Amino acid sequence: MADIFSEDDDALLDIYVFGTTWQDWDKAIAAVRSQGWPVGFNSTGRPLPPDVREIFALTDELSVSLSIHPVAALRIPTHFFAEDEIEFDLSPTDVRGQVELDALCTFLRVVARAVDKPIVLTPESLPAQHLLAYDPATDAFAVGVS
Repeated sequence: MADIFSEDDDALLDIYVFGTTWQDWDKAIAAVRSQGWPVGFNSTGRPLPPDVREIFALTDELSVSLSIHPVAALRIPTHFFAEDEIEFDLSPTDVRGQVELDALCTFLRVVARAVDKPIVLTPESLPAQHLLAYDPATDAFAVGVS
């Protein structure tokens, strides 16, 4: 597992949930917020809207992002690219040890369970190359699956 997070080329990792809807986005954000994790919403000082459709409407005119911090050293942002897939970024260097790895796995589990869909961790922009996956139907993680 350590190989996943020992990147030297500054490439990010992506986290995906495929086949999503507006409701899935709302459920995922609500689940994240319910954990009490610090959440930063970057949209020129506006508060986080209650409906994700409002967030996507802002992306037409602004750069919008939501940054989640399950633990202090671990930052997981999303940029609201598409309704039909939830995508987060992750710097592999943020996973420095067991604390961050556990927090990442908790994050993956929370989001996947909220939307009741599998979630995968992949190299940047390679959504078919699964480094780590969690399936809420089996409550199991799998490493190196595609």
